[in-house]
Amino acid sequence: MIESRFDIRKLPIDLSDECGVPATSRSFGSLIKLAFFRVIRFKNNSGVLVFASVSHCLVDGHGFTLFMSRWAEIARWMQQPQDVHQAPFPKRQYTHDRAVHSIYRSNQTASLDTFTLESMSSGNMLTRWFAWISPETRGRIFKALSNAASRVCYYLHIPSEELENLRTSVQKHAPPGMRYSINDIIVAYVTILVARAKEKASADWWSRPVPSAVRAAFGAKLGEHTGFLTTVAVNIRPRIEHTGTDNYMGNMSLGKYIWFPQDMVQGEPTDKALSALALKTHQAVSDVDKEYIGQFGHLLNKEPDSYMRLTLCNAKHRRKLVISTQVRFAHYKVDFGAETPLLVRFTPYAFPDVVLVMPGNPEIGGYEITLNLAPEIAAHVIQDAGWMKMVDKYDCII
Repeated sequence: MIESRFDIRKLPIDLSDECGVPATSRSFGSLIKLAFFRVIRFKNNSGVLVFASVSHCLVDGHGFTLFMSRWAEIARWMQQPQDVHQAPFPKRQYTHDRAVHSIYRSNQTASLDTFTLESMSSGNMLTRWFAWISPETRGRIFKALSNAASRVCYYLHIPSEELENLRTSVQKHAPPGMRYSINDIIVAYVTILVARAKEKASADWWSRPVPSAVRAAFGAKLGEHTGFLTTVAVNIRPRIEHTGTDNYMGNMSLGKYIWFPQDMVQGEPTDKALSALALKTHQAVSDVDKEYIGQFGHLLNKEPDSYMRLTLCNAKHRRKLVISTQVRFAHYKVDFGAETPLLVRFTPYAFPDVVLVMPGNPEIGGYEITLNLAPEIAAHVIQDAGWMKMVDKYDCII
């Protein structure tokens, strides 16, 4: 790609073959785009770039990887010589039945965290209105909001050795018997970096003449913060512990909310500070067992606007971050017949305050981290010397 001087930001819209997959909503008679694909061939047929976008209501990361792997498998089969020795068409059994959520989750329930309970306990006119309008209208509103949101996307690569060395240092401050995972360390470090960046950006804003005057008039505590909210995406398939979920392509991820008090996220990211955040992260994610999933599913389906209650309550928090750490995804094994991919990238997310953590190319190793943040927040993060010392390469898409 470098030799071809390929730049995704300068891509002509008429350069490729493309395919949209619409679906009709019987209730409202409207069209909803479920998936979008674009294939670009490099000059001299030297390579192919595949763009694939599938609605998150249909699949999560696991389901998306299953879909791409199946597509690639069929493509490899079609490239075989058309003779008597051709292998039979590969058959696979996948399920799209959303009933697996209710079939396999536990009937027993457990208490949820305070934030989730408060978010889903009661709705209002806004949540009921968002639940009532058509998916097409709701999509247009969210798209308009996302277009108004300023964001920048950084792609960083961190070698495994760097994160393992950091984990070893942080582990020294862990309670007896506790072993942190790489996921715990990444969530802890990114949380404290983004929280401090938002604190600096907020301080800069309140130091301006007009906000400063407003603060002086209404009280010195105006604009102060009590904590930071991090949402960790949890794949619940292995937690349900049933083989019936292995080939389920639908969405089976759950957002676990972790509230960090202000004193945990305002200091320097020392090993001791990271250990405190990693411990809280590890304990919160470990709470997501079959009983927790059962209670979450019960509340999510209790009222027509339950999902919108959770969505809008999360959206109103300015000091927040969503982290998806999927370090076991097999997206680098998707082979369309020309060997495995050299590079896999996730396009910038619709809204800021999102971080994705994925495994790097197996030939290189390490972890690929996508920072989808507001420009002023991203600027603070990439200026952190300790963090960037671990990063061996990065680039940016505005």
